[in-house]
Amino acid sequence: MVSLSEFVIDRDRQSQGEEIKVGPEGLEFFITTRGLTSEYHRVHDLNQVRECRRLNRENKLQGFTYTPDYLPIDIKNLCRGKALADCCILGIRGLTGKDKTDISVEDFKTLLRQGQPALCAYAYEAASGVGWERDNDTEDAVKNSQPPSNGGLSGDNSQPKTTHQTSETAH
Repeated sequence: MVSLSEFVIDRDRQSQGEEIKVGPEGLEFFITTRGLTSEYHRVHDLNQVRECRRLNRENKLQGFTYTPDYLPIDIKNLCRGKALADCCILGIRGLTGKDKTDISVEDFKTLLRQGQPALCAYAYEAASGVGWERDNDTEDAVKNSQPPSNGGLSGDNSQPKTTHQTSETAH
């Protein structure tokens, strides 16, 4: 039987924040973030509208009108990164710079505001996971499940890898 907690978000954790493990296996780090709250969505949508207006002013003679649904991916990352930095991100742990020193939360937010694609994706993954129940049983089931069949074709048939954990399940 499935527990209701699998489908219900803990609103307190969404607003207060939670540390979430992200990144590919062997390159994991932790982001402390609030969830994707109404404030995040409001700021994200406003960022997209501003970018549409800017692009439409710059491209008047091109005959194309930008809308939030039709923005270049780099602009979408920029809008998402700014909203995550301004509304969600509270901390970063386990991520170092080129000089092997820890990245500060302000430096991480600066990179998000620049629309760095991988960092925006990991920050979004973390924020979207805040408030959801995750337990070891679920992760063990994924690790122990049979990989999907590739119909007898050669190729990688490896187990799915889970990278989305809270610091509580990572210990």
